[in-house]
Amino acid sequence: MHISDHALVDQMEICSIKFPADVDELALAGLETVAGESVSCPRILAAPAAFECHLTQTVPVSPARTIVLGQVKRMFVREALIDPDTLYVDQIGIDAVGRLGGHLYARQLDQFERITPSVEEFMAKDAL
Repeated sequence: MHISDHALVDQMEICSIKFPADVDELALAGLETVAGESVSCPRILAAPAAFECHLTQTVPVSPARTIVLGQVKRMFVREALIDPDTLYVDQIGIDAVGRLGGHLYARQLDQFERITPSVEEFMAKDAL
């Protein structure tokens, strides 16, 4: 699985076209790849993040959609997106783009923080 950024939207759209199985959509999109390290499929080098996963389960949700669940075996993230002190990924810098329903896409730039209380904190607040 790859995380696409806004710079890869055109290539992402090409890879969403329902080409026949014998068509190399990565080549058509001009995406350079490297062999996977723990899986047999290639990794897209331009992606800001990629996950090599082993299939766990597929869940058909409609004739056109299937949810795919997997266990992450390896993760690759652009070095510039990782804070060297905390090892956290810069979620704004990754500029993640996702496909929504129909012809819609979304960027993950609008964020806010909510700190989930512990059970004790929640119960103490509720008791007031």
